[in-house]
Amino acid sequence: MTRVVVLGLPDASRYAHAERIAVQLGVPYLSFGDCMRAAVAGATSAGTRLKAAMDEGALAPKNLVLEIMRDRLLQLDCAHGFVLVGFPTDFDQARELDTWLLTQGFRIDQALLFETRRASSSSPSAQGLQEANFNLSDLKLEILREQLQACVAFYKPQGKLLSVDATASTDMVLRQLSL
Repeated sequence: MTRVVVLGLPDASRYAHAERIAVQLGVPYLSFGDCMRAAVAGATSAGTRLKAAMDEGALAPKNLVLEIMRDRLLQLDCAHGFVLVGFPTDFDQARELDTWLLTQGFRIDQALLFETRRASSSSPSAQGLQEANFNLSDLKLEILREQLQACVAFYKPQGKLLSVDATASTDMVLRQLSL
C-alpha cells in the first residue's frame, strides 16, 4: 500500500508530477480541487453544503473539507493507496488527516516536497516561473509558504518528508521515494 501526499508551491509542477507518480505506483491520483468539484457535482450531502457555501462566497468550512476528503479516501479505488495533491494545506489538516487515517488502519507513507530553485528575476526561466505562479500576489505567496512550512513541520519529524527538485524527471523522483 502506498499513500503519498504531495506538497509544494504553485510553481513547483507538483500536480503534473503527482499524476505521473500515481500512474507509476498504480494508485489513484487525487487532486484536492477535483475532489471538491466531484462532491458538488455528485450532489452528496457534503457537496450540497459546499455548494451552498460557495454560492454565498464563503470559504469552505474546515470540517466540511475534511469530511469530503475522508469520503473520497474511503472509496474502493483508494483501498491500496493514493497520491494526494493540494491537501493537506496546513499543520492542523495534516494532523487531522493522519489521525483519521490511523483510525482506518492506514498512514501516510511519504510526503513529497517539490521545491524549485528561484532564478534571478531577469532570466527567462524566472519569467516563466512568474507566469506559472498564476499571478499570485506576494501576500498570497507568503501565506502559501507559511502553510507549506507548517506541513513540513508536521511530516519532517516523522521521517516521512522527502524534498525533491521540482525540475527533476518523474523517473528521478520515483527512484528517490522510500516506499
